[in-house]
Amino acid sequence: MTSQKLQHLVDESCTQVLATDSSFEKIVGLMNTIKFLNNELFIGVRDINGNLNSIQKNSERIHNATKNLTAM
Repeated sequence: MTSQKLQHLVDESCTQVLATDSSFEKIVGLMNTIKFLNNELFIGVRDINGNLNSIQKNSERIHNATKNLTAM
């Protein structure tokens, strides 16, 4: 194998390693983005659940107030 051919193989291997590193960094970045969005989604669902509980309590208060008014 000639020195030039060997150098070409080394260069090609380095290029593939760099491409793999770049892809790995992109995958890690995507995983971090997914983790962040998952946390945001969890917070959003928790907030919605809290709002639904407040709506239910307010609905019960309105129902009780209506019962009291009709009882008068």
